Amino acid sequence: METLAIVPALTMMLPALGPFLLTLVLLAGFGHLNRFRPFFRIPDDFAILSGILLTFGLFDPASLTHFSNPERPMDWIPDLVTGTFIVRTLLSRVSGSRLLATATELGAIAASGLIILLPLMRQRSLVSGIVLFVLAFLVWVSLRLSFIPTSKGNVPSSLLLSAFLILATLSLISPLSGSLLLGQLSGGLAAVLAASLVFSLLKSSTVSGVEPGLALGALVLIGRYYAEIPVPVVASLLSAFPAASLGQYLAKRIPGRTRTGRLGQVLLPALFSILPLSVAIAIAVRTLSSSEGGY
Repeated sequence: METLAIVPALTMMLPALGPFLLTLVLLAGFGHLNRFRPFFRIPDDFAILSGILLTFGLFDPASLTHFSNPERPMDWIPDLVTGTFIVRTLLSRVSGSRLLATATELGAIAASGLIILLPLMRQRSLVSGIVLFVLAFLVWVSLRLSFIPTSKGNVPSSLLLSAFLILATLSLISPLSGSLLLGQLSGGLAAVLAASLVFSLLKSSTVSGVEPGLALGALVLIGRYYAEIPVPVVASLLSAFPAASLGQYLAKRIPGRTRTGRLGQVLLPALFSILPLSVAIAIAVRTLSSSEGGY
């Protein structure tokens, strides 16, 4: 693929409307039901989980049934996300400890990174495999901790917007690496995050789980080590998170009581993250347009 054909790409992404609408409807429905059932709340992240599973069901149905295929690391993602959701939800029922919640998220990130990279680590020496895993783990821990959760422990809208932009960019450049499937899954997950972002902006209520980040991180690792997206492109994608974190820090200095202040606290991090994402697109178009490969 030597050029970006926008119209065919948009046509292939039409199924992503399904996860977007499902996630948005479920978030709205759960929010309505939870007002009448305060003692047995339905986790809002169940809507996100449903959108993620629907995305994989539409674009890669085999991943829902062929778990742990070492030749297809994408098959691990739906089960990893589901397992993390179940464990985190059960722990939240028995303990309200923020420390336990953080430990659960970091453990999930570590486990997912290790599982996704396990087939690759088997092809390398033990030392290089451990180094690869540690680096991947530290990257995602630093990104997760760079955003301070809200008072309710929810993921801030600025982080959701940054993750959406990264997934949309990954969806755009993945076909250049020869992996149309990676692009479709990234686009579908971007639609899920878009629904969550729309709901959070309309209702001032954001999701509280790490599952969207797990799926995003897994796709970026797969794009790097299996679809062979160049290191500068992946580095530019990951730089969008620290850039957005800086934007969030500056946005907190904007008074939050006015509409302009609240809007700035969401849009300023996005503006900061657009620059490294633009660099990622430029590098990908230059280095991948004449290459072949893919997952």
